[in-house]
Amino acid sequence: QPLTQNFTAARAATKAIPANLWNLSRIRVPGAWDITSGDSKITVAIIDTGFKLDHPALQGQWTDFKYDYVMKDTDPSVDNPAGANASHGTHVAGIVAAAALDLPVVGIAPQIRLMPLRVLNDNGDGSLLAIQDAIYDAVDNGADIINMSLGTFNNDLLDAAIEYAYNRGVLLVAASGNGAEDNEPVLYPACHPCVIAVGAVDANDKRALFSNSGPEIAVVAPGTEYYSSPQDCHGILSTIVKPDGTPGYGYLSGTSMAVPHVSALAALLASAGISDPDALRSWIQETAIDRGASGKDNEYGFGRIDALSAVALPFARVSLRAAPSGVTAAGPLAVNLDASFQFPHCPDGQWLLTVWIDSNFDQAINTGDYYGESRTLITIPGTNDDLLLAAGRIP
Repeated sequence: QPLTQNFTAARAATKAIPANLWNLSRIRVPGAWDITSGDSKITVAIIDTGFKLDHPALQGQWTDFKYDYVMKDTDPSVDNPAGANASHGTHVAGIVAAAALDLPVVGIAPQIRLMPLRVLNDNGDGSLLAIQDAIYDAVDNGADIINMSLGTFNNDLLDAAIEYAYNRGVLLVAASGNGAEDNEPVLYPACHPCVIAVGAVDANDKRALFSNSGPEIAVVAPGTEYYSSPQDCHGILSTIVKPDGTPGYGYLSGTSMAVPHVSALAALLASAGISDPDALRSWIQETAIDRGASGKDNEYGFGRIDALSAVALPFARVSLRAAPSGVTAAGPLAVNLDASFQFPHCPDGQWLLTVWIDSNFDQAINTGDYYGESRTLITIPGTNDDLLLAAGRIP
């Protein structure tokens, strides 16, 4: 007979991580890394200011395709490192995928690739036409996700390019904007329905005072450590270019910094084989930690993203095994987005329900897999509610 249940996946213990990378701990990235740190086949296009291409944490992360829509050449490097926003693109790129090289920072998805597309000058100025061209080129050159830590007031010039990307399976993520104190709405292109609009929270999961709100907000992510005024603001640590042109590390705040957290999480999910933009959006939204008013709201959307919850579910597998022999009677099968599952047919008998994180997709329980099983035998036919899992890790 059918057996339907819900379960809570075994949780990984958070690894020690430097305190100044609190944003990674806050969204439980270290636990997600036990499952996946990304796949080099996955590409995130960064549509932004110039990039410090030879930064030690980034120099091995770039795709072959690069372009500068400001200077109209194939070198999207920073031209004027003393510019007001010269570090913006480099900082965003580092949050996504700074390499894991025991340097001061590491990206959320260090194994994926970055496509650097410069559409803004080093003061942060640019044109919608340049962004439009960059979106088309990102799609045509293999981007899986497009990060846009930028925005303007409502427009429609990018609509065709956005829909071109969406219809070809590319996820777009953009900043809600930093003008909440001036009552700004969610900016464009974040307000487009095919784009994930991202707001910013601080280290206490409180909406940053600058983070724009509105019904378009999908999720929030770390964008500042705390913010009481522009003069009293600690931000997110990432890669930068110093005013003298040398590589460095520094803090920036804004919804621009929140966006790459979401893009990187999408890249981890894409590494697990979830490629459809709607599916990626659903995994990210449905596994977010609810904040603010109960349910979706205009300040937090569906909540603050949770990398471990989002990444664990695509890898989760369940099966019924005979006790004590361990012979599989049904499954393994994947779980649904709401963490439920249903065996279409279960033989009569007494079985152990086994749950594990199949991080290499081999349908087997291996050394190092996160694992749990019911403490009590399941009797079929019968009623089996509230199964209690004994979570552990195979030594």
